[in-house]
Amino acid sequence: MIVALVCIIFLFWHLHYYYMNVLFALRGYRVYSITPPESDNEFSNREKLTLLSKRNYIPSGSIIAYRINSTLFMEKP
Repeated sequence: MIVALVCIIFLFWHLHYYYMNVLFALRGYRVYSITPPESDNEFSNREKLTLLSKRNYIPSGSIIAYRINSTLFMEKP
């Protein structure tokens, strides 16, 4: 069982899914996939971003969040 747990942790870490874990779920966080708003920027809407939030619904508009890495954000409490 320990070997299986180590394999799962290894895969989640190398696939950048370390934010999908039981600890965040127990604290009430949900995982959302969001896209930046359209603008004149050539990179807009090209990359999906991941948001960790305690909300049940994410309205469109501005979201105040901390950047964890290049594609992962955690909403400011």
